[in-house]
Amino acid sequence: MVNDDLSMFSADPVLTSLQDLSIENLRSGILKCVPPQLLDAPVPSYDVSNLRYSPGKKMVVGLTSDIGQKPISLRIFPRNNLEDRLAKAQRVHPDHSFLMDSMNAIAWVFPAERKINLDLVANHARLAQLLRRHRGYELCDVELMHFVPEHTYTARVIGTKSDGSLVREYIKIFADDQGEVTSRIMAELVPKLCDARIQIPDDISYLPAHRLLIQSEVLRDSSRTLSYRAAASALATFHGQSVDVAPQRTEDIDSDHATVLELVASVLPDELPVVRAASIAVQKALAESPPPTNTVLVHGDAHLGNLFPVAGSDVGVIDLDQVAWGWAEDDLASFFAFTIWLRLRKKQDPQLALRDLPHFVTIYNRYAENPVIVSTVYRRLANKLVAERVRRGIARGKISSAAQILDFVRIAEQCLAAARHAELGPTL
Repeated sequence: MVNDDLSMFSADPVLTSLQDLSIENLRSGILKCVPPQLLDAPVPSYDVSNLRYSPGKKMVVGLTSDIGQKPISLRIFPRNNLEDRLAKAQRVHPDHSFLMDSMNAIAWVFPAERKINLDLVANHARLAQLLRRHRGYELCDVELMHFVPEHTYTARVIGTKSDGSLVREYIKIFADDQGEVTSRIMAELVPKLCDARIQIPDDISYLPAHRLLIQSEVLRDSSRTLSYRAAASALATFHGQSVDVAPQRTEDIDSDHATVLELVASVLPDELPVVRAASIAVQKALAESPPPTNTVLVHGDAHLGNLFPVAGSDVGVIDLDQVAWGWAEDDLASFFAFTIWLRLRKKQDPQLALRDLPHFVTIYNRYAENPVIVSTVYRRLANKLVAERVRRGIARGKISSAAQILDFVRIAEQCLAAARHAELGPTL
């Protein structure tokens, strides 16, 4: 969930238009510049769905509404780039791109989007024809689920088969060819994971001309939560798979931390010394410890939203766009980084997650072909908290205060201390 209050970004010295940035001003700008007939929901109903922030360069804002199905994407630029950007936008989308002069912003209104071709979902008859041809059912409804400007558009589609039964599936339109790689990986994984009682979408179609991925739904069992045993064993099983077409994950720790410091310096400069000290400590700890040696097939975005209980004792795994060859410890660290973020967001004590990590690793090692070391997972978790959670939190608008940044820094420091303790004495 993205914060509605965007005032944290007002410190950027280049994007002077951000001085008054808020959801109310965004709505006001839309109301003034976008013709009402292009909106199928009242302007106040639009809320920020996703941000992409680059210090001194631009901010990309995705707006969606629970009432309507037409997303809006904004590009906020430095003033000296605005005229060229507007001219380019209106050459491509003359009827659906508009200047929000007071905010140095250009608005792309559905079905326009700078990088994603949304004409397909704007034209239900065309989408219905594709679903009829490739999936064998009649389209009834399209419900927007997730919109990330310049990246992906995800929707749930509901249809009916010839026997009258309902079908619920998901479509995802990509800005690049990632959907083709994802579809090939999923096709290889389906028979392997089915035998291991892990459910992923088992019916996949990819239409390269539209960069459209269509996939069956994995039904969540909402009556129960995912246990550590189920999550750890599912990750261990996933890591034991092999996929020929999976790419190799690369890591650039120096670059990641440099980006974090640039972001903090731009939006919360007073906190820069604290974050810099934590960044140095994390990088030093990683440099002084041997890196993980066993490359496995990692999910790439393992967390409680993408791993969940399904019927029986199976585990559902979705969102396979980042599957690659990498380190198991990073998937475990991602799982706990998300858990910590979730507990902080709910104003719960994150210490329970830290205390549970050794137990989680023990369960994982019971099922894994290549066991991992607790201290290494702690260090990778510290890195995730600083180099990923702080970075993504600012760049995507999911952190709205200095206190939230300092929470991640404090917990990262505790992770490094726990790693040292695990090496010197009994497991915590």
